[in-house]
Amino acid sequence: MLEQTAVAPYKVSYIKALKASFLLIFLATISYRIADQFLTRQIEGLIKSSDGIGSMIWLWGGLSLILAIAFPTWVSVISIYALKNNSVRNLRSFLKNNFELAVLETLRAWGYSFLWALLFIVPGLIRMSFYYLTLFVVLLLPEYEKGEVDALKKSTEISKVHWFKLNFLVFAFYIFMPLLITTIFDEYIIFIKNPMTAVMFAAIETLAILLFHYIVLKLFIDYFLPQNGETHGTHV
Repeated sequence: MLEQTAVAPYKVSYIKALKASFLLIFLATISYRIADQFLTRQIEGLIKSSDGIGSMIWLWGGLSLILAIAFPTWVSVISIYALKNNSVRNLRSFLKNNFELAVLETLRAWGYSFLWALLFIVPGLIRMSFYYLTLFVVLLLPEYEKGEVDALKKSTEISKVHWFKLNFLVFAFYIFMPLLITTIFDEYIIFIKNPMTAVMFAAIETLAILLFHYIVLKLFIDYFLPQNGETHGTHV
């Protein structure tokens, strides 16, 4: 049964979390964008090279893939911690205890989704949509820390309840908005050409990252709140 005292500490405040974590997420976003744009230039250079693609494509492609997994994991951990505590105090200790597990479970989610995608693309995408809440389970549920629940199974269980809302949020924040910005402001988000405007868009992205996690965390907490006198049997 859900204990009200277990939920009470999660007085989620976007503004307080933003004040506490903006600089960390902002710097991470800038670092990611610079690295991503550098890797993209290297890959494009190899593709356009008259000497052929060559073996270096695997190096740059591999680094790009690692970056694409590491950055979302990193900013998600910071966002969830800041939203949970309205602070980033003791973040270093939290990362020391939880970041490795967060990475491992993220890789598990990607791995299972990839295996499903090998069979059919759509089932792979659907499977991935069930794992959106994996990091929330890893970082917030005492039952996971005690080894009583599997992160992917619990994420699937919760995600099915909020499936349409979660997919709308992912589409809005991670597909539609980036595509819109890239289409309209492509030249202005490249650091090597327009560093000032690129920094401005990195700040906007920082606001969006924390807002996304704020909304999803509210859904995550809502799952454990009493529904018609009943609870889902575990607590945050």
